[in-house]
This record gives sequence, C-alpha cells and structure tokens, in this order.
Amino acid sequence: MSEALAALVRSFPDEPLRLIPGDPGAEWDANTRWFGIPDEPVDPAAVAAALEEVGRRLRVRFGAEPGPVTFYAWHDEQAGQLRCALRSVPPDELPFGGRHVVVERPDAVVALIADDEHPGVVLWDELSPAAAEPAPEPPPFPVFAVPIAVSALPGDGVDVDGSPASRPVSALRDATPTPVTGSLAGADQA
Repeated sequence: MSEALAALVRSFPDEPLRLIPGDPGAEWDANTRWFGIPDEPVDPAAVAAALEEVGRRLRVRFGAEPGPVTFYAWHDEQAGQLRCALRSVPPDELPFGGRHVVVERPDAVVALIADDEHPGVVLWDELSPAAAEPAPEPPPFPVFAVPIAVSALPGDGVDVDGSPASRPVSALRDATPTPVTGSLAGADQA
C-alpha cells in the first residue's frame, strides 16, 4: 500500500497558511489544498493518522489565535481528490453548499478514498439517461473536522489570568454529528 497520500497530507501544516476571518474568499485561496488520489492502493490507517497529526500540529500553530478556527478534510468524489482546509469558522458552520455530516474521526472520509477505484472518473456503465423527474438527493458526505481554536462564549467564566475562558474543545468534539443541509450550489467553494 502506498503512503504517498499520507505524506502529502502531513505537508499541509508546512504551507504558508493565513487566517483571514473577514475575507472567506482569500482564506479559501490561502488555506485549501487538493491532493490527488494515487493510482496505487491507499493505506487508510496511514492517511487517517496523517489527518489526525495535521489537526494536532495546527492546534500548536494556531491554537492561541482568537477563534473559531477549524481544520477539515473531505473526499471530493467528482474531482477524485482529498481536500484539506483551514477556516475561521466553527465545525458546525463549514462553508459547504451540499449536505454533509461533521465527523470527529477521519475514518469515514478515508474509507471513501480507499474505495474510489477510479478517482475523478465516471465510468460509461455508471451513466444513465436523464430522468424527467429530479434525481434523489445524495446522502450527506462525511467531513472530518478538528476545532483548532475556539471563541469565548458568554457565561463561560474567566481563566486564571482574567481573560475570557474558551469553550472546551471537548464540548465540540463530544457533540453528536448531525447532517447539515443546504443546496448543492457552491459546494466546490467549501
């Protein structure tokens, strides 16, 4: 199995990433990476471990920033890519236009990558004539999200130094993943 994809993922925190909360378009350009899925079999455990490592490294790098900040990754089936991004939003406000479910472990995302036999390709056998009625809505796709920095919330109290206390990361991590719905327009801008 190839560890090439895992090596690419581990390089994400080494990029010149910038937090630009007031300009989502600029933040998209600065902090989104596309990793092509290699032709050889992917090592799911290595890619999952790499995604979790990236989350830990980004917490060290950006954890003291005013939040919210979230690292997230998803499988773009149409493009045949693993996409990773860093945004100035909480995990429940990721900028997807399509239905998705935020997950705290990368396994569901990595499983889709490992199962993609023809990344970015639609086989002729899978095509069918357009129906007169709308196609059924696809199921939500998984998005692995790691809270990097969180905002102070009213009523959270204060830390020992007198600054506002942050929302515990565990509170975000322990939240039950729920599908987030929206139109498919703009799903490529996630």
